Amino acid sequence: MTLTRLLRAAAIAATLAVASPALADDIRDAIEEARRAYQANDLVAAKAALDVASQLLAQRSATGLSRFLPAPPRGWTADEAETDASAAAMFGGGLTASAT
Repeated sequence: MTLTRLLRAAAIAATLAVASPALADDIRDAIEEARRAYQANDLVAAKAALDVASQLLAQRSATGLSRFLPAPPRGWTADEAETDASAAAMFGGGLTASAT
């Protein structure tokens, strides 16, 4: 693995990680970037792009999980639900959703 490939993979990961939510489908874009890198035999960049796609999928799943939180009791208010796809990573992964 060369330094150039490593830097390219880091640049791809950084670009995809901060991609605007306005993109049509950031997950598909990350997977497509991984496919192109794989076809070019740039396995480091391919893995970095797939890692980003995996994280984006986890974030989207966590957001969907928040829909199952109960409404606040009558007379109470609640902030918007917060989700986290990385909170349980040290335990092998997981999703969390909370509202206060």
